[in-house]
Amino acid sequence: MVSPDTPVRTPNFYGRQAELENMTEALSGSSSRKTVVLWGIGSFGKSQLALKFQSLYFSKTVSKIWIDARDLDNFATYKDIVLDVLEYERVPAVTSTDKTGSRASPAKLPLYQVKARLEESSDQDWLIIIDDVDGLPSRYRIEQLLPECDHGNIVMTTNRSDLASIVKGCAIEIGTLDEAAGVEMFLGRFTSRGH
Repeated sequence: MVSPDTPVRTPNFYGRQAELENMTEALSGSSSRKTVVLWGIGSFGKSQLALKFQSLYFSKTVSKIWIDARDLDNFATYKDIVLDVLEYERVPAVTSTDKTGSRASPAKLPLYQVKARLEESSDQDWLIIIDDVDGLPSRYRIEQLLPECDHGNIVMTTNRSDLASIVKGCAIEIGTLDEAAGVEMFLGRFTSRGH
């Protein structure tokens, strides 16, 4: 399943093959939790690169979670992800006062329960993309969002070059497109408009 907050991928993705290969290498191999931090100047395509990577390499992954760090104060968006991540029917009721045995509503499941579910050894095949870590409200620390386990994959986008060392991840700088990809993108804009 894919979280409801995942943005729409651009239909025309150009270049970034080296970055996609670096991401693949960083997120494969060992059985530990792996983290990639895509960093660089804003509007250089970090979010679209993360989406492209997800569609290419995690198409069969059960849990794909997109978190826009700027919206954490609106927390309902993150809680809605519970439907996709926790396989709602397997989550026990939160309160013992419910005599009907019904399950807790997703809106009542806090962040720590989402993390706890991802940390379980039965859910090893997941990808979290945390977009725009720079917009994370000051009352949060990025470490609070990361499941503490030896499985799963995390991709973050940021302007900060130091974030990878904080989260113990692989830093991949996203710079300008190479010339060939830039020309392809430029010509593609005219071709798609019928000019």
